[in-house]
Amino acid sequence: MHVVLVIILVVLAAIMDVRSQRIPNYLTLSGCGIGFMYHVLASGKSGLMFSFAGLVLGMCLLLLFYLLGGMGAGDVKLMGAIGALLGWEGVLRAFLFSALIGGLYSIATMAKAHVLREFLKNIWGTLKGLIFTQTISYVSLNRPLKLHYGLAIAIGTILSLWLGDRVF
Repeated sequence: MHVVLVIILVVLAAIMDVRSQRIPNYLTLSGCGIGFMYHVLASGKSGLMFSFAGLVLGMCLLLLFYLLGGMGAGDVKLMGAIGALLGWEGVLRAFLFSALIGGLYSIATMAKAHVLREFLKNIWGTLKGLIFTQTISYVSLNRPLKLHYGLAIAIGTILSLWLGDRVF
């Protein structure tokens, strides 16, 4: 039952993210609340700890990216809600799949905007500087690219549920 709730949650989040570039608090907080209620009713105190561990890990996995400006708070809260529903192992698996999908999505977005070559040149220059001079310098693309990471989280989470333990 909680798997169906996760799928509904991530599909709604993806739709809202694509339409408005926001994942609203009422959606993520509802997901957290439902996750906690479901697991407490099913397993009592151990269910509460299961949900809490998933919530904390889910949010921590994306917190650094949020603090660096790479994603919005809604993405962080969505991963926390997924953790509240799936627990720490499930959210870790969902994160790994989402990161893979997010990377592919980013590459496709840069290719479509005709900045992928410039980005790869910048990365190569940064790596050469790090290796030869032990310094890091990176030139930003200075082109705003629209990424709806809620979409990557949704696809990655659904893939993680579908493939389960067969991959990781």
